Amino acid sequence: MNYFIFDVDGTLIDSEQMYMLPLQKVLKKHGYDVSDAAVEKVFGITAADA
Repeated sequence: MNYFIFDVDGTLIDSEQMYMLPLQKVLKKHGYDVSDAAVEKVFGITAADA
């Protein structure tokens, strides 16, 4: 292998929207009905801050 491309989310592909609905479904299944705005707050921050 001569080259390797590492994509930090949002650099080449912005996959945030792809994860929002599944995350909301999992949270709702476990009793947490959260809004889109609340879910958006946890994207782009560290796991410790989330």
